[in-house]
Amino acid sequence: MLKARVLIIVAGLCLLAAGCKPKAPEMAPMGDDAPAMGSSGKTTFQAFVADKWAVVDGDGSNTGRYYDFKSDGTFECGGNNGEWKSTGHWKAAAGDSANMTYETMKGKSFEDYRAEYKKDEEGGGQIAIQRALFYDGLYDQLAKMTTVWVDKDKKHLTFDEPKSQQPASNDPNDPMAGLQEMMKKQEVKLERMGPKKAE
Repeated sequence: MLKARVLIIVAGLCLLAAGCKPKAPEMAPMGDDAPAMGSSGKTTFQAFVADKWAVVDGDGSNTGRYYDFKSDGTFECGGNNGEWKSTGHWKAAAGDSANMTYETMKGKSFEDYRAEYKKDEEGGGQIAIQRALFYDGLYDQLAKMTTVWVDKDKKHLTFDEPKSQQPASNDPNDPMAGLQEMMKKQEVKLERMGPKKAE
C-alpha cells in the first residue's frame, strides 16, 4: 500500500515537472541594439535574414505584425496576437534581396482562404463583411510585400528597394523636403526581434 502511494506521488511529481517548462522570453524589436549584417555571425545574406522580425512603420513604431524567416527557406508571418497567420517560402536573390511566396493563410491555401471569406461575404452578414474588408486589405498589402532587401543601415529589411536618395533639403520653403519626409514615414520595414528588456 505504501509503495503504491509513493509511486503515485512520484508519478504525479514527474507529470508536474514535465508540465512546468520555463516560459520563452517575450520578444520585442531590438532597435539600435540590432546587429548589422556582417557582424555577430550574420555574415551572409541568408544568415542575416533567418530570424524573427517585427514589422515597423517609418517612425519605428511596432505595427503588431511579425515575420519569422527560417534557414530552410520557409517563413511565417502574422499578427502578434494570432489574429492571422500566413506561411510561405523565401529564396535569396540578387543584390542582398529575397523573393517571397505566400502559400497559406490561417492553415488553408492562400487562394482557398480568399475564396472562403469571399463566399461568406456574399451572405451579407455584418461580421462576414468586416472580415472580408480586413482580409481584402491584408491580401493587397501582402501582394506588395513579395521582396525584401537589406536596408541601407544594414540593420533592417525593407520592402522598398533601397535607392540612392537626394540629400534632404534644409530649406523650409522646399516642397520636396516635406514630401521626402512624408514618404519616409510611410515606409514599412522589418526590425530584428530579441528578448524584451526589463523596464
